[in-house]
Amino acid sequence: MGAEIYYAYNFLVSRENYNSGGSESDRQDRNKYAWWIGFAYIYGLLDALVDSHLSTFDERDPELDKEYESSEKVTELKTEKE
Repeated sequence: MGAEIYYAYNFLVSRENYNSGGSESDRQDRNKYAWWIGFAYIYGLLDALVDSHLSTFDERDPELDKEYESSEKVTELKTEKE
C-alpha cells in the first residue's frame, strides 16, 4: 500500500511539472511512475490471489504429526535403555 501511494504521489507531481511546461525528463518520470503504479497494483492482486488460495491450507498435517511423535518415542526409548 505504501509503494502505491509513493508512486501515485510522484506520478501526480511529475504530471503537474510536465503539464506546466516541463521538460522531457518530467514526461519520462510521469510515464515511469504510471508503469510502477500498474506493477504495484498487479503485485497486490497476485498477492491477494495467493493468500486466498492458501487461506484453507492446514499448517498441521496429522500424518506428519504421527511420524514426528513416533520418532520422538523411539528416541525416548533408546535413551531410557542406555
